[in-house]
Amino acid sequence: MNKKKIISLLALTLGATTILASCGDESTKISINDKGNLVVDGKEYVPQNGEKGEPGTNGTNGKDGSTPVITIGENGNWFVDGVDTNQKAQGAQGEPGTNGTNGDDGSTPVITIGENGNWFVDGVDTNQKAQGTSGDNGLSSYELYKKYHPLYEGTEEEWINELASGDLADSYDTEYNIIFTLATVPPVLSALDCIYYGNETYAFIERGKTYNGIDDVYNFHSIGFDKNSNNSSGFNNDQFNLVVNKVKELNVYGNEKFNIYVQDGTALSALAIAANAELTDNQFEIIMVEDGTGAYEEFNNNYLAPYNITADNDAIYNNYADKVKEAEKKYNDIYSKNDNNISDQVFNYNIGDAFAYAALDNFTYWLQDENQIIDMLEAKSNGTTHTALLSSFGVTGYDDDVDYYLNLRYKSIKDYVNDLSDDEKTDYLTLMYGSYYEDTYNTLTRTTLSDGITDVPSDKLVFIGSRVNGYPKIASSDAFGVGGATSIDDIPNDYASLADKYKTPLLFGSEEDYLVLLNILNDDSNYDSSITLDQKNAVKVACFNYYIDYMMTLKFTYALYGENYDIIMKGHPREVIGAYSEWSAHYEALGYRYDKLMDLATLAFHNEDSIGKFIGMVPYGTAAENLAYLGANISIAGLPSSTYTGYDPDVDVQFVISLVDTAIDTDSNLKSRYELGNLTYTYEDSIYNTKFINNGNMYLHLYKIYKNYGLTELANSYKEMYTNWLKTVLGKDDVSNYSVNEQGFIDERN
Repeated sequence: MNKKKIISLLALTLGATTILASCGDESTKISINDKGNLVVDGKEYVPQNGEKGEPGTNGTNGKDGSTPVITIGENGNWFVDGVDTNQKAQGAQGEPGTNGTNGDDGSTPVITIGENGNWFVDGVDTNQKAQGTSGDNGLSSYELYKKYHPLYEGTEEEWINELASGDLADSYDTEYNIIFTLATVPPVLSALDCIYYGNETYAFIERGKTYNGIDDVYNFHSIGFDKNSNNSSGFNNDQFNLVVNKVKELNVYGNEKFNIYVQDGTALSALAIAANAELTDNQFEIIMVEDGTGAYEEFNNNYLAPYNITADNDAIYNNYADKVKEAEKKYNDIYSKNDNNISDQVFNYNIGDAFAYAALDNFTYWLQDENQIIDMLEAKSNGTTHTALLSSFGVTGYDDDVDYYLNLRYKSIKDYVNDLSDDEKTDYLTLMYGSYYEDTYNTLTRTTLSDGITDVPSDKLVFIGSRVNGYPKIASSDAFGVGGATSIDDIPNDYASLADKYKTPLLFGSEEDYLVLLNILNDDSNYDSSITLDQKNAVKVACFNYYIDYMMTLKFTYALYGENYDIIMKGHPREVIGAYSEWSAHYEALGYRYDKLMDLATLAFHNEDSIGKFIGMVPYGTAAENLAYLGANISIAGLPSSTYTGYDPDVDVQFVISLVDTAIDTDSNLKSRYELGNLTYTYEDSIYNTKFINNGNMYLHLYKIYKNYGLTELANSYKEMYTNWLKTVLGKDDVSNYSVNEQGFIDERN
């Protein structure tokens, strides 16, 4: 006969409920103690760091309620307090069959509490009260639980059933991840953590395309963001409230734990989520995630650079302590309310404050580069004296007696990716790239062109691109000696009639290359039937100019690096090449939108142009940091982008093209890494500085490229442009002793 679990309610007291769940000879004792906490087989399930509430005023004790004792009598009936209920505890065994088969299982009684407060067995009133009368201040076990878990909405009967089933006990071990982040790096790091640990994860991110494949990843759920968006405008209160309501929905028993991931500059928004969702302080942990090099800049600017230390005054630590005290006040103010509004002034973006919040309970700061932090702190030592902040940061070798210690964790994207299993890595890349994952991976690990025959270099150079109309105007601008089309007459229908200035190796070096674009422009099926002739001509001129800038930039890159690197162009998330209908920004001329034409022209360049076909293409790379870990020997380069600040410093940056007159130290995306000395790349075991191709270097490189092609006249024209640029920048007529170096600085020869 199969044994079924029989729940015997052995004791119910005013201060605690005890339930014995028995199965055969084994039993599990479940109770609620006088603290309102769940106890299973002697193990107390109590939230960590929970504090006991203030005791209420003692009331007059009531008389003890009678606790029913439920037993099985010798006659096999259920007895309550010694009274025979005339209900059999077990059905009679069936007659043996011819093959000796056991009889039917006995029935297991269903024990409930009726509306009159009595115990019922199989629907029969036992006339025994389930609970004695409480004293003036006495609380039932259910009421005790509700007192300590005010968000629990279940009835007393539901609570007892959940207690007996184990669901209540399980809730103490239930953990959720909530991702509510801006930017790109924080969602990447947050996803790695959530995938690695496997908790159910709910996300609302600013740049939805970063999690383009969220629907295809196990345990990941969108709270309602647009996965095709690359919006960078922050969060509003409606979006904030969506997240708060999701947390409330998941917090069924009031015991669940929540890990809330936010960008480091928006730490208080996570605290507001916890406060508005009415989580207790043992239910949540806020993980402030670094967003690139800004964290280290802010640490230096706010905590180190303005202060010094002496034998008598550690101004660095004292300043930090003051900031922690300010952070505590903000914490208490926000956490004391459940109607916080993230548009309030207190929620202003501030990366520097994250270091102060890291000293508070419930906050952890996740940084990628521990060595950089240590170096910055130790650099403030004066040989005999050091700042106690080294001890606050837990730096080995320092043990000053300090009041504040930071909750920190260090792990880079690269290290985390390497720690993932193959299945986890697939989930991670699927999350980032969605339906584009396979094409992206195949491109970044390719060994031949699409023909399967033509070999490509094993070292990959990922070109960080932009929308096509964001490429430098090195062809369409007169400043670089070419100049774009101004009318349809500049785009003839035959190569022979094309102006010679376009017939160069970096533009249309052959008739075949010109026809790649011309065929797209002249195909009527690429336009709506409603387009007017004026609109079509305007569209052709605009498309031609964007195309030649795009083409010349990539052919310029190929001329410099194509021999040693397989160049892969990374598209822009707002402009996925090959999917123009999904673009969030558009191309228009005279009121006509020509996204389709621009898309087709770009695809044709990469598929058919004599040089373009050697330049690989990944559809987009919002989470650009992933590209460095998809294939072997990958380095990056390209147009100005915050991407460079998000990469692990171990990832080589070959060059950045920025058509300005200044040097690398003025670029907002490169300045901090330049100052830290980690803007480098390695080639053939030698380390080189990242190149900064400003206006001067662009002229100089074009001069050298065309000189190598044997186009002396064209080369000399760029040499003259370079000389004139030096004269303009320096304000000198004689610049014979000056030159621009590879990082854009002008050197003077002695």
